[in-house]
Amino acid sequence: MSDAYEVVMEGVPLDGVLAVLARIWRSSDSVSVPEVDGMPVDVEMWIDAGPGSACADGDSCLVQTLQGFNVGNVHLPFLLLRVLRYDGLMDVEVSFDADRAEVLAAMDELQKLFLYIKGVVGARTVIGGMEPAKDEETRFFTDEFPGPMAS
Repeated sequence: MSDAYEVVMEGVPLDGVLAVLARIWRSSDSVSVPEVDGMPVDVEMWIDAGPGSACADGDSCLVQTLQGFNVGNVHLPFLLLRVLRYDGLMDVEVSFDADRAEVLAAMDELQKLFLYIKGVVGARTVIGGMEPAKDEETRFFTDEFPGPMAS
C-alpha cells in the first residue's frame, strides 16, 4: 500500500522560480502543459504577471504533472508539481505516492536535490514528509535536519 508524500520549497523569490522549475523538469521524462484554474498558461508570463494582470489577481496555483521523475538512483513514475503564489513569493511543491519501503530513498534524494536548488535560488526552507508536509509529526526532514519519520 502506498501513501502520499510531498516536498515543499517555501519562500522562493520570484526571480528564482524558473530555475527551480527548469531543474525539476530536467529530471522528468515528460512534463504536462502548465495550468492555472484548468487553463493552460505560459509559465514566464504567470511568474512575471504584475498588478492588474489576469494572472495576478490574488493568490493562484500553477499545476503540472510529471512522468518518469529520476533523481539519484530513484525513479518516481508520477509527480504532481504545484507552484503557489502569495504575497510576492512562491512555494514549489512536488507530491507523489510511494510505498514505505521506497520512500526513504526517495526522500533522501529529493532532500539533496531541493537543498541544492534552495542554495542556488535563495529560498527560505525545504521540508519533506507525508502529505501535508507542514505537519511536523510526519516530516522526514526540515532543511538538512532529520524529522521524526526519517528513521
